[in-house]
Amino acid sequence: MAKFDPSTKIWSSKTVQYLYPMDTYLGEVILKTCSETPERVIQIHHEKDEQLTCKELKESSINIAVNLMKLDIKADDIIGVICQNSNFLTCLLTGSVIMGAVIHPLDHSLSTDNISELYAQSKPKMIICDPGMLTTLNEALEKVNLKPLILITSDDPDDSEISAFKLLRTVSVDYDSYVAPKFDKPADQKLLAILCSSGITGLQKNVCVSHATCLRFDFKTYPKPPSKPLTFSSAYWSSGFFLHMFASFYQNDVRIWSSDDFNIYKLIEIVEKRKISGINLAPSSLASILQSKQFLSSNHESLKTFVVLGSFLSGSLRNKFCETLSNKTLMVGYGLTEVFVCLTKPDEVYNGSTVGSMITPNLRIKVVNEDGQGVDPGERGEIRVKLQFNFPGYYNDPEATANAIDSEGFLKTGDIGYFDEDGCLYIVDRIRESFKYKNYTVFPSEIENVIQSIDGVELVCVFPVFNENFGTDLATAAVKKSSNDVKLTESDIIEAVAEKLPEIKHIHGGVYFMDSMPLTPSGKVQTKLVKGIVMQKLKKIQENGGNSV
Repeated sequence: MAKFDPSTKIWSSKTVQYLYPMDTYLGEVILKTCSETPERVIQIHHEKDEQLTCKELKESSINIAVNLMKLDIKADDIIGVICQNSNFLTCLLTGSVIMGAVIHPLDHSLSTDNISELYAQSKPKMIICDPGMLTTLNEALEKVNLKPLILITSDDPDDSEISAFKLLRTVSVDYDSYVAPKFDKPADQKLLAILCSSGITGLQKNVCVSHATCLRFDFKTYPKPPSKPLTFSSAYWSSGFFLHMFASFYQNDVRIWSSDDFNIYKLIEIVEKRKISGINLAPSSLASILQSKQFLSSNHESLKTFVVLGSFLSGSLRNKFCETLSNKTLMVGYGLTEVFVCLTKPDEVYNGSTVGSMITPNLRIKVVNEDGQGVDPGERGEIRVKLQFNFPGYYNDPEATANAIDSEGFLKTGDIGYFDEDGCLYIVDRIRESFKYKNYTVFPSEIENVIQSIDGVELVCVFPVFNENFGTDLATAAVKKSSNDVKLTESDIIEAVAEKLPEIKHIHGGVYFMDSMPLTPSGKVQTKLVKGIVMQKLKKIQENGGNSV
């Protein structure tokens, strides 16, 4: 349980000793773990019906590490990866880590502009991608004049020279006695990966992750995951990346991976065939599940645990989960790409919409007001986090790194929240998503929570639209209807909000229905893009002299 120091206004988690010397790196720890139980199956790729054992992971990763070095890839060189989930991807990431390269994974759904912006900063020496991404990747690289070595995950004989699978070629080493290389930087300074921040409110940033950031996890201090969990998350999303890295660490698990994006029909197929016991997912995916007659009528008896990560989970969605799937367990986590912070535990009872207590050891958190002063339990403010090791920063962006850290070394999360007296953390909203109406601060998530509880609403996004006549922002809602209810009207939503919230939080800017909403690859609603779509609709309405959409 977290402890609060009233003199410093700082919350501290459990203190534990770092498990490894600073000249120990993640690759050698993975190899040691694999050697302990070589025949253990650690994961299954659903679409290929392909198992991966510890022995296969170890030997394939060593082959990849040695073959990368033969291609003149050195420690600290950056390898871009745009590949969907597979057993090969797990081996590729592990092999890259063993030989000291820095991995920069992106998602196949990213646009040409997204890819060019992110890789323009990291300048990878090599990029490995799926064949379907090659055209987009080449267009992105041409825009920023980058010419890395490109390999594709193709087993077509015509692609043999550029096939990434040639990295699996057997090398002349003794796998049992193979020793992973050491590096000239300690583990807290040696970069492991560059992962993208969520980008829900603006441009994504390239977040640096060190070997020590991964190795600080002591799995004994974390709630045991389901014995057969399912993951859709790609390596682009931090939770997906770490699950690939930790594939061999959970001794009793067989993780099921899907290379497809989340969808209800794929979920039903996997649950019924694999009898999965748990799933990691975003709030938007949970909303789709709770609205789906197909899923709710399917055989999902084996699926016991839902772990929700990635963005704010509204109280209405929690309540709907408890009403609809009352015999299942809901776990809610909170963290950033930079650091994992809190998780509710399945064997504890929580009040309201908390994200749980501080689960990551050696962590310090303070909640600060607008003047940067720490506040007491129950008071809202920005959440700031101090890590066990110094934050490595944003790659090749010293200005963003400096702006992210306060004078005491705490990372500014940009999230508004508070602790209760029991040390449980509550997330209210993002600082950049809050806005002023008649000089009052309005948090969109509070309004979204009300709208999400209305029957027929699948997704909702509330944002401000400035109105010159009133000289203030007006709360505006974009809504995606569920397939269960096509009768939902703008008045239904406006009246529901007016009934439950004070006037300053009413939907004065109107309601706009959308067939779909732009989401990040991790399932978060992209507020900036949604607002842009609605503003275009408003512009057309004004040009046509109309009053409604």
